Order: sequence, then structure tokens, then C-alpha cells
Amino acid sequence: MKLLLGSNTFKSNSRQDIAVESWKHLKSIFPDNIDIVDVQFKGIEFNNHYNLKVLPSLLMYSKEYCDGDKELPIVQDILRVLHEHAKENGYTHWGFVNSDIIVMPNLMAYLKEKDISSMACSRIDISPISSLSQILNKEFSGNFRWEPAGFDLWVFNTDWFEKNKKDMLNDIMFLGMPEFDVLLTGQMMITDPTFELHNNYPPKIFHQMHQSTWVNKDIPEKQWNEDQIKNNRFNQLVYNIMYYHLQYNLCKRTPWGRFTDIPDGEKEFTKNYFHAMNLNVENIIHPV
Repeated sequence: MKLLLGSNTFKSNSRQDIAVESWKHLKSIFPDNIDIVDVQFKGIEFNNHYNLKVLPSLLMYSKEYCDGDKELPIVQDILRVLHEHAKENGYTHWGFVNSDIIVMPNLMAYLKEKDISSMACSRIDISPISSLSQILNKEFSGNFRWEPAGFDLWVFNTDWFEKNKKDMLNDIMFLGMPEFDVLLTGQMMITDPTFELHNNYPPKIFHQMHQSTWVNKDIPEKQWNEDQIKNNRFNQLVYNIMYYHLQYNLCKRTPWGRFTDIPDGEKEFTKNYFHAMNLNVENIIHPV
């Protein structure tokens, strides 16, 4: 197993600094099993703060699609670049992670053990930390919570994605805005009968809490992503499927708002529900 893990970094900040350090830590532990790349725009000068391998291959900006002032990458463009690079360079798997997400070594240990087709991970939110060692040594304190509604890391088997990419690359969703993560994860779930959702202990990813850049703000880029759900009936169905799983399964966690105590039956509900909703599973109703 060899994983190509990609992200799209933006300038430099303390949350992202520690996240990138965690990726490099994975590389130091599993030097033969993982490579890290930073996917950036083609033809645009980029300050490589972190000395990562840069793939300057992105072709599309959010400005080309909406009347906003941001120049956000297109999620599907990032997925295309990572898949093509993985396919051309012999990686068995590839993944994408949001740039401020701390990735734990148990992710790689799991991927080495099990040949997954596709998986998505939810994060634990924690109070700000000053070093990666606080996570690795379990020395952090303060608030923490599971984020049951969102997803921040995705991994694909390269061969599986090649066979199913038409179902993954049809939309135009902006990175850094809401909804893209739910739609992408839902598309994986309904396409791959063996899809895995990792949102249980021990956590595979962490995220430092911070103020959102889009909550309660009426901005064109946010509206665009929301419209890709509302104006596409299939996308709306996928979104509704994920919403039901959130409201009637994951939100049974306690205490409310922290969602740290996971009730019995949650994992079985997820397995049965995702199996029933998958497009490639033949559920036959036999007349009595």
C-alpha cells in the first residue's frame, strides 16, 4: 500500500503549521507508504512555506463561476489532479485532507492493514494547542467535541476511483465553503458498497477550534455551494440521505453539542443504512 496524500495550503497560520507537521510526522514513521503533496494553481507563483512537493495543476477558480471576490479552488479539480498523479505514479491509494487537519498515525496503520475502496473521516475539535506533541502525547486540555455533521479527510483506492470517477467529478463545489464535504461523502457512500465512515474512537483526525469564515454570512461562494444542492435533484437526494443519518443516528450522541459519548447501536445503524441506500446493492422485494 502506498498513499498519496494531498492538500491545498493557504498562506501560513498556526493551525495549518501544526497540521502540516502532523503529515510530515506520518512520512517519518511510514517513509515507504506515504507521500505528501500540496495541490496549487497552474501558472500562479506560490510561496512554498512548508517545503512540500507542489503539484501546480489546478485549472479553475471560484471567480469563474460566481460573482464573488474570492479565488477558491474547485474540489473536483483537486480530486482530478490527485487521482491522475496517483494513477500515473503507481500509488495504490490517494487522499485529500483539509489544510488545518491534524492526521494521526493510526490512519496509516489502518490503511496498511485493510485495502479500503473509499473512506471518509470526521474530526474531533479541540481547543487551540501550541505543538503537535500535545496531541501525540495526549497532553492537550480544554474543550473538545466530535463534529458529527462534517468530514475533513477522504481516501480512495486508485483503481476504484478510476472506475467510478464519473460519479465523483460531475459537480463544481468550492473548497473552504460548506456543503461540499457532505455531498462528496454522500456520493462515496451511495456508490461504494464497502464505503467506510470513520467517526469513532480512537480518532484519526483532529482540528483546532476557530471562528468560521462563513457562518451567518451571505457570501456568493457559500450560496453557490448551497445552490449545487438545491438545484440538482440527485444531489438533493444524496444530501437528504446524509441528513437523515445525522439527525436520526449521529445526533443521538451525548452530551448535546459535544457528541463525545457514542451510544450502542450507532455503528450497526450506519452499516445497515448505508447498505440500504447504496446504488450498487440489489435489494429485492419479494411478493408474499
